Amino acid sequence: MTDRVPLILIGSADDAAAAKLTRALRSFSVQRAANATELWLRMKDPIDLVIIDTRLAPNVAAVLKRRIALQDRPPEVVQMGDVAPDAPDSLSLGDDDEHLLAEVFARVHRRRILEQTGLIGRSTSLSRIAEIILQAAPTPVTVLIEGESGTGKELVARAVHLNSRRSEGPFVVVNCAALAEGVLESELFGHERGAFTGAAARRQGMFELAHGGTVFLDEIGELAASTQVKLLRVLEEREFMRVGGSSIVRSDARVVAATNRNLAHEVAAGRFRQDLFFRICVVRIDLPPLRERIEDIEPLFWHFLRQACADIGRDPPVVSRAAVERLESYSWPGNVRELRNLVERLLVMGGSDEVRAEDVEEFLAARGARNLRLPVVGRRGEVPVDLILDALLALRLDLADLRRDLARRGLLGQSTQPVPVSDIEEAHEVVQTSHEGSGSRPAHSMEEAERETIECALRESGGNRRRAAEILGIGERTLYRKIRQFGLQEIR
Repeated sequence: MTDRVPLILIGSADDAAAAKLTRALRSFSVQRAANATELWLRMKDPIDLVIIDTRLAPNVAAVLKRRIALQDRPPEVVQMGDVAPDAPDSLSLGDDDEHLLAEVFARVHRRRILEQTGLIGRSTSLSRIAEIILQAAPTPVTVLIEGESGTGKELVARAVHLNSRRSEGPFVVVNCAALAEGVLESELFGHERGAFTGAAARRQGMFELAHGGTVFLDEIGELAASTQVKLLRVLEEREFMRVGGSSIVRSDARVVAATNRNLAHEVAAGRFRQDLFFRICVVRIDLPPLRERIEDIEPLFWHFLRQACADIGRDPPVVSRAAVERLESYSWPGNVRELRNLVERLLVMGGSDEVRAEDVEEFLAARGARNLRLPVVGRRGEVPVDLILDALLALRLDLADLRRDLARRGLLGQSTQPVPVSDIEEAHEVVQTSHEGSGSRPAHSMEEAERETIECALRESGGNRRRAAEILGIGERTLYRKIRQFGLQEIR
């Protein structure tokens, strides 16, 4: 944390509740607003956490949360009062002041480190990534960032640079997948005049330009074997020769690399040098896909909405809670990049000052139809590659979801092999065949099976919803929504 004492703002008309919170949060600077207007006026201060009593006024807590979320660098907002105690954005007064103090400290600490790294979200996994960034950034070691396309690997790389001692130096980006092997070598190391046809003058490479700063090698898994050898020498000796040159050039540039591949698997398959892998993977950051950190979807949505509104010069629309919940239930095969795209399309094409669940559903349905509709191959250049990749990825995710459902119902045994189907219709036949082979018809729908699984996890955890979410491998917000959907609130 910074040296400034964290500032907590309590919005509550209940004198007793506000006094209890103020006593419990004795380690912080605490302010109180007795009504919604006063709370909003106090938001000009550098607030770290806002605690809103849902009894402040009818529906005012939700409205205030939305308005605060659209601020630049908004504080985290939690609710107390008429809210389920296991909800991710709830705060229970209880009788244990030490527990309350620890929970508030954890939330404030999470906001501080995320703000320091520029990451948007509130998931535990994102907080851990921020901590790794802040630990690794001041050192000179190389960092490898692994994650699917669209998860924000370049943002993490910039956070490493900006929190390092090289932050005043250049941050140079090289997309290793976008350049042919010969061109890439010249881009990385530069070339001398006459080194090849068209080389009319000496040209500095990215490692020279990044001297005293950071070079970000995006999609490093695409490097050819010969380039891997030369890159290894740069990392080992901090020196290289320009293409066509004979003199040694030295460069003091830190390397941060990223890939959407699993480089350990690439090494095992012989496609990536083991010695280079060990050299670039001193610190490894695994950036999970958005579907595995559902808690980050809402903060990212508000962040992109605020940015898009500022870019096009319009006021933010009213967004229903149901619309946000629909966003959280989507699998996001395109990750954060797809979410930003959807926010911008909703804003430009929605044509309304309100975003409802139906509006989100319409855009997602159009996206899903496009994902599942594979294009017909025609003349060269007519089939967009990204459309094919989107379709294949959406199909893979659907099959993965089906496999998890089948495994939970004991229909796949202990096999870890993928479901041998090629489309959704055939996947449905697998379900039917599995039941016929057991001599019985399906006794339960998928929805009923899901309900039973959640009920089992709740009972196993003794009603602890956070533990139940960990057992199920889903986010707390998703579990909370499912509990309401299936009417499982009473299970303890």
